[in-house]
Amino acid sequence: MNICIYTPVLEKALIIDYAESIIFTKNLYDIGTFEVKIPIINSNINDINVGFFIKAVYSNSDYYIIREIEKVFSNTDGNYIYLRGEELKALLSYRIIVGQKILNDTVENNCTNIVNYVNDNYAFFYPIRIVSSTHTTIYQLQFDFENVYTAIKTITDTAGFYFDLQFNENLQRYELLVFSKQDYTDTIFSQSFNNMLSFSEKIDNYNTCNIPVVVGEGSGNSKRYQIVGSIPLQSNDIYCKVDATEISSNSGVISQQEYDNFLINQGIAYKNANKQASSYETQVDTSLFKYKNDFVIGGVVTIINPDTKDRLYALITEVTQKWDIDGYACDLKLEFTNI
Repeated sequence: MNICIYTPVLEKALIIDYAESIIFTKNLYDIGTFEVKIPIINSNINDINVGFFIKAVYSNSDYYIIREIEKVFSNTDGNYIYLRGEELKALLSYRIIVGQKILNDTVENNCTNIVNYVNDNYAFFYPIRIVSSTHTTIYQLQFDFENVYTAIKTITDTAGFYFDLQFNENLQRYELLVFSKQDYTDTIFSQSFNNMLSFSEKIDNYNTCNIPVVVGEGSGNSKRYQIVGSIPLQSNDIYCKVDATEISSNSGVISQQEYDNFLINQGIAYKNANKQASSYETQVDTSLFKYKNDFVIGGVVTIINPDTKDRLYALITEVTQKWDIDGYACDLKLEFTNI
């Protein structure tokens, strides 16, 4: 697979057709990563710098940011350069909200408010535009000197939404995609169909939080807090403290109800991001199904459990594409979802 390198302003710099290993990972809940291993055989490889962009040369491929360059020289194994970094939405972590921002609108409009703030005050080389469907529920949130990536993740997590950042080459702009769970697809993975190469199932609650206790401003007995979720008399529910001391009532300017809503929505976002889930990992036969044609990040596919033969409806939370001397492979991470 050929890869293309772009400058920090997304101008094409060079194409490399001799990479030995390419691994690109996209993640629904976090920032995906990549690693490319290239033999050092041409001097133009030295033109690549951190801050450049990289993507595979095929239609609909995703951009990644080069954050790390390592050169290794070995008399036995040869000379290689390793490029590593993150998927494009990591750009949002390059900006912070300077000061305080109060939001009181839908997911789409709250995200638009943040994006407009970035475009107006700390713009990237290309503007960001929102691509989102219409939602009507209002959410109240407050951010104080917050990382923009974290702010947008909190907005979307509160509503059970997801987001991604892509570069639209035709329109020459970044697009922040804000979406809920995408449609159920007709794609079915099963060992009996010879399109599932491996399958594993895991359930854990290491990071689970059933009942967030969101702690805000104040001290001692006057410290303000909100408990998100019902509190049973006897249970093994997992309680956790969520630090929201940066949320301010601005010396009483913000009403008590508004302030409590800020705390509650922070707690909902934390709970949604730390819920227990049955997760599955599978490697699929990509000669039959193709990423972005038959399945996408955030889409739902059907998995036939090779142990129980049950049908599982699973949200695709991570896709890892690999190219090396053995060919192409695509690994999926899935999360069980109710139909």
